Amino acid sequence: MVEAGVRSGEAAPTMERSLFQQVLKLNHMLSSLYFELQGDGDLGATLPTADGRELRRLEQPGARRYLSVFGEHELTRYVYGSREDQRVEYIPLDDRLQLPKSKFSESCAGLAAIVGCRDVLLPSSPGIEQHAESGYRGIVSRTHNERLRRRCGTLSGSFTSRSSGERNIHRRHS
Repeated sequence: MVEAGVRSGEAAPTMERSLFQQVLKLNHMLSSLYFELQGDGDLGATLPTADGRELRRLEQPGARRYLSVFGEHELTRYVYGSREDQRVEYIPLDDRLQLPKSKFSESCAGLAAIVGCRDVLLPSSPGIEQHAESGYRGIVSRTHNERLRRRCGTLSGSFTSRSSGERNIHRRHS
């Protein structure tokens, strides 16, 4: 791909986007394999708890949507509760993998914070916009992104004043 881009005279931004897309695809495949190899969390028909109760495995495995920076995954895993119609009390796979309660991975939420705050904190960073356009668009819901943007907006006042003060101190000592 790189050699073909050089031969064809491809522009650097075009090459960067192409490489970024390929990295995302490769990482999605690898993370899919990771989740597949983890299994479905089946620990048997019943599971004793620390307080002496016994949880039953629900008959059918449940699906969980998981959004990572590399894309969406659907995890099929068994869950445990005291009765079929009662709330889920334990999900072994989620627990073992330390998955967040939210469908968003920690990395995805962190990226959303960066992309969501780019206008407030990083106004001169076109690379983030290009990456958002080329690979991350649609990963984070608009509502979640707006919440992050509002939160960053309230923080930006103190950040901006502190940053300009720090810049002035830095200039005086340079």
